[in-house]
Amino acid sequence: MMPPTMPSPPPGFRLEQSGPCLLVARDDLRAAAHALGLLSPGGLERVFERAEPAAAGRTMTFVLPWPGGGPRVLLRRLLHGGWLGGVLGDRFTSPARPLRELAHTYALRQAGAPLPEPLLVVGERRRGMWRLAFATRFEANTCNALDWLRATPDAGALQAVSQAAGRSIRKLHDAGCRHADLHLGNLLLREQPGGFEVIVIDLDLARIRPALTPAERMAQLMRIYRSALKHGLQGDIGTHNMMRFLDGYCGEDYTLRHAMLRHLHPELRRVALHRLGYRRAPPAGGAGAPRQP
Repeated sequence: MMPPTMPSPPPGFRLEQSGPCLLVARDDLRAAAHALGLLSPGGLERVFERAEPAAAGRTMTFVLPWPGGGPRVLLRRLLHGGWLGGVLGDRFTSPARPLRELAHTYALRQAGAPLPEPLLVVGERRRGMWRLAFATRFEANTCNALDWLRATPDAGALQAVSQAAGRSIRKLHDAGCRHADLHLGNLLLREQPGGFEVIVIDLDLARIRPALTPAERMAQLMRIYRSALKHGLQGDIGTHNMMRFLDGYCGEDYTLRHAMLRHLHPELRRVALHRLGYRRAPPAGGAGAPRQP
């Protein structure tokens, strides 16, 4: 049985357990998830072996063609980061973490945040530890912002993306999300006839707050700046486009803009500390990760 403190499935999702296996899937996807063997011992590993790798990096992601012509699914294996990664790898003491991400992603999308559509959580318990995965709808024709910037886009596209990214992150924050790892690799860009769509991904360890303060908002935005600095891209973006990003975020809310800018100098001091540990990333034009992180 699941502990009573475990996050409940969102509306339209159902939790199922069979022996050591757990599945939380949207109702219309449950039959196909069963057909894939995701509620059978060893089923998750067999799916990973057959799936198409989607990206490199700390988190391993795979694209699944869904049985019966359903949505293409992006399945992400959960891994510990930092020093815990070297100790525990993909082993967790409970499935609470992806279940919380599922609940947060669903609630924030309902509030208008630009996030991928959550589909399911799957896990299997072995020797007292869980191996887990989280799935969303695959976002086709996208590129993460880090790879996109390394491809040296033209000035007009860079300006449009800067403003679109600001607008998207504002929606995320207005919905109450404090992202735990907001960086260029966690922004997906998709060019459309009317401009660019920016989708925020990876809500693992994110928090939902009633309202983010101006200090919290600025700290979140400066995470993206530090990401650009870490990869040597701040010069390519330029101060002008950083202001475009802020314009997109604040719009005509000048009260919020002034309140956030009051916290800029403390954040710049934090940047200086981070900068001591940064090493320049490979130059633009080098090998990049696949298009969908």
